[in-house]
Amino acid sequence: MKWHNGLVFGGFAVLILLGWSGVFDPKGHAPAGQPAFVELNTMKMAALREAFNRAADRVRVVILVSPT
Repeated sequence: MKWHNGLVFGGFAVLILLGWSGVFDPKGHAPAGQPAFVELNTMKMAALREAFNRAADRVRVVILVSPT
C-alpha cells in the first residue's frame, strides 16, 4: 500500500503546483486558440443552458470548480 500513499501525495502535489502557477486563477488568461473560462453568475446561466442545449449532437462537458 506504499504506492497508494505516493499516488495520493503526488496528486496533491500536482494540484498545489497548478494552483500556485495560476492555472485555476479565474483572472488568468487562456492559451492561444482556446476560449477563456467563463465566470458564471445568475445572468449567465440562461446563456449556458442555451449553448448546452444547442450542442445536443456533440459531447458536452460542464466543469464547475469552486474554491471551497
